[in-house]
Amino acid sequence: MFVRWIRRPLSLQLDTALDALLVISYWEAGRSRQRVHYLASIRERYRNAPAYRHVFWQRVHQKLTHLDLSETAWTRCIRTLAEQVPLPTEAELHQLMETQALFVTPPDT
Repeated sequence: MFVRWIRRPLSLQLDTALDALLVISYWEAGRSRQRVHYLASIRERYRNAPAYRHVFWQRVHQKLTHLDLSETAWTRCIRTLAEQVPLPTEAELHQLMETQALFVTPPDT
């Protein structure tokens, strides 16, 4: 099992997207095979933006829960992904929630 990053140029935005793929190798009928699972994507210029990283990691966790990975494989996958897209810190998540709360007004009662 390994993580592969694909750089995908975005023609209209003059930007590059990073696609994270999880590749799982296995044997079938005496031959080596690979199963590729798309995990998530993030624009390269937003790799350090907490809001975009939060969405990226939500998607990664959603995809990984559907795969039958051992705890060590899960941890290794997360660690490898975090080298390119850091996990948002508690302080960053707290600030995101506060910012979102400013834009959400309670309904009038």
